[in-house]
Amino acid sequence: MAAVSSVVMVGNPYRTPGRLSNYDSQGHHENRTAYGLYAVHSLQSNDSILTFNDGLDRSGKVADICLENDIVCSFGPNCKCQLASDHLSYDLMKPVQDRIFDHVISRL
Repeated sequence: MAAVSSVVMVGNPYRTPGRLSNYDSQGHHENRTAYGLYAVHSLQSNDSILTFNDGLDRSGKVADICLENDIVCSFGPNCKCQLASDHLSYDLMKPVQDRIFDHVISRL
């Protein structure tokens, strides 16, 4: 992984809470306790969650961005939602684009 200088994930369905790499759309570290949609399914079926290791999480190389209302990366079990439009709008949101740009440039 030494050759990799930055990784950006948006709307990560395998997102796990409590990671240093978790950010909201404004670039702030966030502390939501919800898992991503696929991570929830993995936990329910007693499977492992596809994720990156703690060393990479602590390295500062990873930015895992999840919008506040994106049920794909922050699933709410009581939500009767369809696929949220937020999950499909990352490329339209300037704060998210700025965060991605800033993260990649800061790691060069």
